[in-house]
Amino acid sequence: IQATSGQGGWPMSVFMTPDLKPFVGATYLPIDRFSFALKDISEKWNSMGEELEQEGERIVTALRQLVAQPRGGLSQTMDKDFLTLGCKTASDIFDDEYGGFGNAPKFPRPCVFEMLFAMWKMGDDESVASDARDMALFTLEKMAKGGVNDQLRGGFHRYSVDRYWHVPHFEKMLYDQSQLVIAFLQAFQVTKDTLFESTARGILGYVASDMVDKETGGFYSAEDADSEVPFGAEEGSTKAEGAYYVWTSFEVKLVLGEQNAGIFCDYYGVSQEGNAPSTSDPQGEFEGKNILKISKSLNEVAEGEGKSVEEVDEYLSVAKKKLLEQRGKRPKPHLDDKIVTSWNGLMTSAFARAANILEDEAYNEAASKAARFLSETMWNGDVLFRNYREGISGIEGFAEDYAATICAFLDVYEMDGDCEWIRKALKLQDVMDSKFWDKEGGGYFSTKEGDESIVFRKKEDYDGSEPSPTGVACANLLRLASLTGRDDLLEKSKQCGSAFATILNKTPFAMPKLAKSAFCAQSRLRRVVVAGDPNTSASKEFARTFFALGVPNVAFVRVGPAGAGADSELLGVETKDMVARDGKATAYVCKGTTCMDPVTDVDAFAEQLKKL
Repeated sequence: IQATSGQGGWPMSVFMTPDLKPFVGATYLPIDRFSFALKDISEKWNSMGEELEQEGERIVTALRQLVAQPRGGLSQTMDKDFLTLGCKTASDIFDDEYGGFGNAPKFPRPCVFEMLFAMWKMGDDESVASDARDMALFTLEKMAKGGVNDQLRGGFHRYSVDRYWHVPHFEKMLYDQSQLVIAFLQAFQVTKDTLFESTARGILGYVASDMVDKETGGFYSAEDADSEVPFGAEEGSTKAEGAYYVWTSFEVKLVLGEQNAGIFCDYYGVSQEGNAPSTSDPQGEFEGKNILKISKSLNEVAEGEGKSVEEVDEYLSVAKKKLLEQRGKRPKPHLDDKIVTSWNGLMTSAFARAANILEDEAYNEAASKAARFLSETMWNGDVLFRNYREGISGIEGFAEDYAATICAFLDVYEMDGDCEWIRKALKLQDVMDSKFWDKEGGGYFSTKEGDESIVFRKKEDYDGSEPSPTGVACANLLRLASLTGRDDLLEKSKQCGSAFATILNKTPFAMPKLAKSAFCAQSRLRRVVVAGDPNTSASKEFARTFFALGVPNVAFVRVGPAGAGADSELLGVETKDMVARDGKATAYVCKGTTCMDPVTDVDAFAEQLKKL
């Protein structure tokens, strides 16, 4: 559709010949136009089917030529400043008043935050690095306070229709929740600001409550934007965008009481007229309705009400619970309860990283159960399956499914230290390489060779709502290389970047996930090994310090007091000698094959990490 019309979108309709040659397509078609299109295409197929088949052949030929355009190659090199260029591009289109990049509608695109934080931590240009940090933090703050964030329950809607992060398209997607958790955790690591922590916890709480299959531990896909209108119509008769989430001021006062609603309305911007700007609601769908957003600081509200910040905060907490309980009585949006492997891999990673950074056992349990589901149900030892709903679908996974699952296993390893997750990740990586790796040009095709349902194989060259398979795989291979010391894995990680060198050298903002991973792959392998009983307070303090600092591109390895033992074959022979000194948990901070002096003091460990 993009190639023929210059624009794309979702949902879309593509009409094809019986041998899967597309000859016409369109983005969203309302029901009346869709019905007309069906009739018109049917008539044309009956009267001029041969011409349509020829048109399909021409389109396929053109698309093959488009896909075949060089993006790089195994022998291509990348400019040293491509990460800096990506961040400068972000700065050029940054909305310095409301955050985000480009004009409305604004999508979260979490991969951009990953690139910006990497620049802050690792970039050589201090001015660009500082700017990258500030853009990421400012945007995440605006998003956390906006209507795009479900202020009562947690979890983010799909995107904002305006530049203010206020009026969202109310659909909630699992892949957004997972990646935004990680973005807010990174912001918390940088600032220790509780806004970022609470926002990450809000997303995780929403997913754990509303998006988990209690039996398997897998995560559901999405919740719709539309739902039945709770008042003013018979149930089942009318649906509206955001009906489950919006409030009139009358409803708020009815639940909280006339006297007590003032603080809540002041803080969340609730008014009798409704708070959606007319420019953000041209059809008047939200007239007289309010999309909750944080409009004032706690200090401002406290000062206006003559109360302490603590009193206002406590009141808002109670008020939110009352309104959430009332909202729960409304007809809920439809739940898409299929379980998609790639999205589950992303969400498992989010819970595992949160377990490490926030030290919450509930997140540990959620990550462990989801990882076991992926390992034991979705993977049979030879094939990773795509999705699950009341059983495995039988559809084999795509490259993105393998990449996200490998990432999940590595994050769960860093959470619990069980080397079986590394072994499973390596096995999956081998299968992914055999099915999807482009032996001539490098990088990963989205689909396996020989799939007769695919007209041509494509390598994703854009990190959008979801990261590209090559971008995720590049990071996975680098982590596996750091964990095991294997040079072949490091080389393949570098080849992922080379495969898209043309894009990274000219337009790295198109692939921020790959830009960050490829940049890291150019430096020496770095890892931390902590030797000791993982259950002791000293070992836990080393882990706490490591994850609190958020040092990028460093693998975290746990071994026993006597070293890696049998696992040294996996982790590298040098880990045999990495033992606890004088009966104390001991940290080894290493760059390449060189390690700093082992330390048993946490403060000394923190100083070593800063030198990496």
